[in-house]
Amino acid sequence: MTQGINVRAVRDEERAWVRQFVAQRWSSEAVVVHGTVYHPAALPGFVALNDGARVGLVTYHVDGDACEIVNIDSLRPGEGVGTALVDAVKAEARRQGCRRLWVITIKQTY
Repeated sequence: MTQGINVRAVRDEERAWVRQFVAQRWSSEAVVVHGTVYHPAALPGFVALNDGARVGLVTYHVDGDACEIVNIDSLRPGEGVGTALVDAVKAEARRQGCRRLWVITIKQTY
C-alpha cells in the first residue's frame, strides 16, 4: 500500500468497467503490443483504490517465465498509484515463478 492506495485483483464483475476504462483512456478496447493484440478486460490485473474509488488499473500477461504489463493507467499521477500497481504485478509474477517482468511504454499526452 502506498499513501492510502489499496490494490486488489480485478474482479469478474468489473470486466465491463475495465473494457470501458481502457477504451476511454486509449480510444480502443484492444491494446497492441509488439504485434500482439490484447484485450485487457480479459486479462488478469489489479485495480488501485483510494477511499473506495478506482484510481488506477494494470493488466498483465504471463507466458512461461515472463510477465508483461500490457497496460497501466493512473488517474492520479505522482501519488504512487503506478508504483503500487507495478509492485502488485511484480509480487504476482514472482508468485507464479516468473524470472522476467517487462513493459513497453509510450508517453501519452492529453
